[in-house]
Amino acid sequence: MEPGTGEKGQTRVLALEGSLDIQRASELKEVLLDAQDSAGHLLLNLAGVTGADISGLQLLCAAHRRAAKLNKPLTRTGDESAAFRQAVMETGYERGKACPFGSDHDCLWRRE
Repeated sequence: MEPGTGEKGQTRVLALEGSLDIQRASELKEVLLDAQDSAGHLLLNLAGVTGADISGLQLLCAAHRRAAKLNKPLTRTGDESAAFRQAVMETGYERGKACPFGSDHDCLWRRE
């Protein structure tokens, strides 16, 4: 996983690419933790995601919960790939309203 990053003040954009799956779960966890620790606001760019399984989605959810505890926003930016959107729908992660860990506008799974 070669995440592309761009820093701008306290905001950091993390571009995730490839498949977010069990084979890459350990690597994804480290990338997310490092990115969260180095930014006040983390923006996830999911346009380059080619697939995801439940483990990858659970890691993103855990990162969102951690961000809420740290009072550091974690939001999506731009369009996510069709493969990512399909994985979210197939696993039942898509939501009509926000989860209890964040506000309406920063829920990773809320379909706008």
